[in-house]
Amino acid sequence: MWNISRGGYTTGTLQGGKLVYGDRTYTFVDTSAEPCPSDLRNQIYVRTLQADRNSTGTSFLGFNVNMEVRVYVALCDQITAPPSWLQTQGWQKTGAKLFTTDPTPGRDLYLKQFPAGRVTLGGNWQAGMPPGRSMYTVVVLAYTTASENWLIYSDAGADKRPALAEFRRR
Repeated sequence: MWNISRGGYTTGTLQGGKLVYGDRTYTFVDTSAEPCPSDLRNQIYVRTLQADRNSTGTSFLGFNVNMEVRVYVALCDQITAPPSWLQTQGWQKTGAKLFTTDPTPGRDLYLKQFPAGRVTLGGNWQAGMPPGRSMYTVVVLAYTTASENWLIYSDAGADKRPALAEFRRR
């Protein structure tokens, strides 16, 4: 299974001009403009690989969090029927979007809340999807804005896992 600590997956702070993928030069369009939800601006996102746009299954990408979080999956809006794991595992389409400089620029946002522990996401593709779609992006927010500090960490083990991304309240 992929983990954001390897295979070219990294984290960043969601802002206009930041790279969408670890293997392409497409960037996010200015996220200070609507319809990007204001609570996503300057939050941690997972920089996926466009080469993984044909990934499949229900356990493609995983990471751990040390507190309750809201996870957004920004899925290419050319995909009219999302992968089954987004449909059957409690994800809600928000009606909001992110935009990129990618040839398929719109991203529909799907939201799900997770407790502290493991977050597992499925692949980007399933049979019947159109060609030319883009890999999804993941944005992670602390469930409560009063949280002082929280981490996304790898699978190295509870006492050995280095933080992959850290949120510190300013």
